[in-house]
Amino acid sequence: MPKVSEAARRETLWVAAWTAGLCLVMHLVFILLKKWGIPVLLGSLLGSATAVGTFFWLAMTVQKAVGKPEKVARGILQRSQISRLLLQGAVLAAGFAVSWLDGFATMIPLFFPHIAVRLRPLWKKGMQSETSNPPDGGDMLD
Repeated sequence: MPKVSEAARRETLWVAAWTAGLCLVMHLVFILLKKWGIPVLLGSLLGSATAVGTFFWLAMTVQKAVGKPEKVARGILQRSQISRLLLQGAVLAAGFAVSWLDGFATMIPLFFPHIAVRLRPLWKKGMQSETSNPPDGGDMLD
């Protein structure tokens, strides 16, 4: 297996953290709706693992494609996209077909990486403005 770049590791951890947090919120909603049970827990674990795993797979694919000729890189990315979508489809089908999984609890976490990726630039922008203008004008550790 190729070495995992710092960017791939950092972004995957970001997605994993947001997926875990959003899963917690999802579980609270299931509890409030009085629909929570072991199938919800198992479905969310499967959906979350698939979501974070396919994001990591994407990061590693991009890492592999960087520096390759455009046509080769495009082929690498397309094959990966098809494979990842097939995996997500199989997991989604299992979530609705298997009695000990809740289909919706399996499906919903598959969208969490998209939310995390959309929030990332806002987080980075907020962090840059805080570190570039410390309140007292001095070092933040003083």
